[in-house]
Amino acid sequence: MSYAPGQEHIEAELSALAAAIEPGARACGAAVRARLSEGAGLAQVELAARLAEAQHRAAPVIERRCVVMCAGDHGVAARVRAERQEQALAARGQRPPRALPMAPRAGDAEDDDTGAMLRSLAAGRSALHAAAGSARTAVLLVDCGTASAQDSGGAHAITDLRIGDGTADITRGPAMSRLEAALSVRTGVALLLSLAEDGIDIVALGHCGAGARAATSAVIAALAELPGDALDEVDQVPALEARAANADALAHADALAVLACLGGFEIGVLTGVILGAASLRIPLVLDDHGTAAAALLAARWQPAIAGYLLAAHPGSTRAHRAALRALALTPVFEQSLGRGEGTAAALALNLLDAAVQAL
Repeated sequence: MSYAPGQEHIEAELSALAAAIEPGARACGAAVRARLSEGAGLAQVELAARLAEAQHRAAPVIERRCVVMCAGDHGVAARVRAERQEQALAARGQRPPRALPMAPRAGDAEDDDTGAMLRSLAAGRSALHAAAGSARTAVLLVDCGTASAQDSGGAHAITDLRIGDGTADITRGPAMSRLEAALSVRTGVALLLSLAEDGIDIVALGHCGAGARAATSAVIAALAELPGDALDEVDQVPALEARAANADALAHADALAVLACLGGFEIGVLTGVILGAASLRIPLVLDDHGTAAAALLAARWQPAIAGYLLAAHPGSTRAHRAALRALALTPVFEQSLGRGEGTAAALALNLLDAAVQAL
């Protein structure tokens, strides 16, 4: 394998970080279970035990917390729209036109809604901020690679950690270069370490991006070795086309290859946040399919990562549920909550507070 300048060093750094991550401390979890064997519900006991194992202490603390919400555009968004149009026409018994509109990269006006979502979040007009307020948690909005730079003029700043102006269309080739994939993960690690400097006990993750569902479904399918028909119908064609377009590169099967071929810049940053948090024994709460895909990527580096994760909800897609099964995670909430952006993860912090207070 040939490396771009600096790439080999970055990959070595990431591998060393992952190798140093320890499994969760089962003895601490056992101590919590013994202490709460009477008078607490089973779910509450397990939540407290998971936190204890992740923090390697029998009395976990989750006072200092933050929701990290990462955004990025995906070039596959146009292909997804085309597939939905085909399915809608087929449902009405009509034939699709010969050529459906497609774009090689995210960034055309019709794709550029991730920026609008991010600006709305920055303005504070969202369920995320309401949930964060109830959970007493800060919110960090991160632009990891939207189609164009975003104005941070809202009530909440947008942190610019852009790797690029959106990814390429995964149904035609790799989403990004392997170097860009490595840089996105390293950026996430650095972001987490900067949060840790000020003190952080637990991190909730959120995610948004046009075309992200198709991309992250493809990532999950590749890592969990799912057949195409194991995905929701709308995700099947893009995932199969992406796998075919990137067959040679995906043969390497390592996390960076999967991220570079199928992922997004924000998925790479989230993966780095997870690796960095686990290295410091900081538990994380997953939200939507994007955060679950990032968790699977991190677990490909280091399987012990799963011991630092909690899932807020089971999700509304087959890919999301498959990812949680692969990570052996039982969601905090039994019902799917929202479409991501960290709202469910923020709400889960309230239940985690109750679990810790029972100790």
